[in-house]
Amino acid sequence: MENTILSIFTGIVIAFFSSWITVKLALKKFREEKLWERKFDAYTKIIESLYHVKQQMADEESYLIGEKDPNSIPDDEYKRLLSRYRISREEIAKFKDFGALIISEKAISMLDKYYKDSSEKTDDPYSEIDNAWQAANSCLQGLIPLAKEDLKYT
Repeated sequence: MENTILSIFTGIVIAFFSSWITVKLALKKFREEKLWERKFDAYTKIIESLYHVKQQMADEESYLIGEKDPNSIPDDEYKRLLSRYRISREEIAKFKDFGALIISEKAISMLDKYYKDSSEKTDDPYSEIDNAWQAANSCLQGLIPLAKEDLKYT
């Protein structure tokens, strides 16, 4: 009789601890997956925003040097593109300011450098556009491999 009670008690204790450990491991895995998803979303938004900045600067340069006629684009389309550029800059600024919760410190440093380099004012509009394009391109080229490393992509 005592052996039966002891066997039942032992079985209950083992089942309890096995369940407890399983739940702890499942929650840990769930948190890690959610964090990975948030990192992925953050890097994706930053990379898309840098792409939009590059595109806008390339378009601005084309208008400035006469490759494209600024009057060829309807005002509402130009306003939409300019709005996308501003939203992209705001998105990058957002991650620069509080992205350390999600993305790596190296990525934050790259975004800081992007803002410093792209914000240099000159008397020459060509230089300003080129500086902004170069800063976005440089940040983009450095950020993609960094994102892959941070997300453990091979």
